[in-house]
Order: sequence, then C-alpha cells, then structure tokens
Amino acid sequence: MEIVRDRLWQLYREAFASVQHEAIGVQKLDRSHFETLVDDETTFKVLGMQAGEPQGLLLLTDRIDLVPGINAEPLAARYPAAWERRAVYYVPFAYVARSCRVLTLYGSLIAAASQIVAVRDGVAVIDMCRHLRDLGQVNLIERAIRGFDDSAVEEVDAQFYYAVKLPKPTQRLVGQVAMPDVVVDLGEHALSVATAQGSRDPAMPA
Repeated sequence: MEIVRDRLWQLYREAFASVQHEAIGVQKLDRSHFETLVDDETTFKVLGMQAGEPQGLLLLTDRIDLVPGINAEPLAARYPAAWERRAVYYVPFAYVARSCRVLTLYGSLIAAASQIVAVRDGVAVIDMCRHLRDLGQVNLIERAIRGFDDSAVEEVDAQFYYAVKLPKPTQRLVGQVAMPDVVVDLGEHALSVATAQGSRDPAMPA
C-alpha cells in the first residue's frame, strides 16, 4: 500500500504542477492532507489502472469536514434532502497521469464515481480553477455522465480575484477630500503616511 500511495502522490504532484502557475487559489493539498483523505476508510477511492500500475485517482467523500477550506453549510442548505441522507459528496481531487490516455481514463473515473453517487440519488461537488474550466474540464464531466438519466452539471458557486493596479500615489481622494492620516502598523517600526498637507512623521525616512 505504501508503494501505491507514493505513486499516487507523485502523480498528484505532477498533475497539478502546471495549474500552480495559472491559479491564484491553492489547487493542491499538502501531503499530510492528501494522505489523510486517502487513508480514511470512509472515503471512496476510484483508482485508474493501466498495465497493472496506478495511473489516476478520484477521491469521493460525504465527509465534507475532511476537506480543508470547504464550507459545508451552503451545500446542506442547497440540497437538504440529499444532505439528510448523507448523499452530498465532494471530490477533493481527480487526476490521471500525463503518460496515459488522459481523456479516456479521466472520463472513466468520473463515470465510476457518478455511479456511487447515483445509487444514493445524490449530488457530487467538484471545484476547479478558471484555467481548468477553460481547458474543457466541465465538458469532460458532462460527457462522462451522459449515460445517467436526468443528470446535469450546474455551477453552484464561484470566487473571483481582482488586481487593483496603483502605479502612482495621489494627494486627493475622489470628491477632493483630503487624504486622511494613516499609520502603517509595523510594530515598533510604525510609520505615518504623508497627508495631503504634506505632513510627515519625524521618524519616517525622507
């Protein structure tokens, strides 16, 4: 089992390496969280095998509390009946080795996990960054579940990151209101920001 776990961890790191350069939000769990989910007896491990070697893994759990950074309350409110039956699942990760037929194996993992969820008339939630969405990951999921009657993929939440570019300082706020005195708290090195009148903390370097 240790050899298999090491192999799965290595594949996981490789699969998410490129995403780390595209997504601001953390996309990869650290090894301790990864192994906690893999070792937990309550989680479903859908393992992709080729030529006797593990080539991919999809992890599915109804223990939302096991997944770092996920708030279960909106899911419980959105799917109350399924939540009561413990039929709301989360997919912390699903990945396959780059060396294998990615589309085929990934679709197989999704389809197998979907059967687990469908048996309990449930819902599975998976997150992805915009980079993966733009690459067509949602389309892969939709194709994988085509054989399930009344199935659908819907967006349930999103988080946006905005960059506020400020190349030049200003002496006036909008509406010609004077800039307020602001103290930047750096502990014992606290500094005052110059106001519109040009005042400056004596301790602040010129």
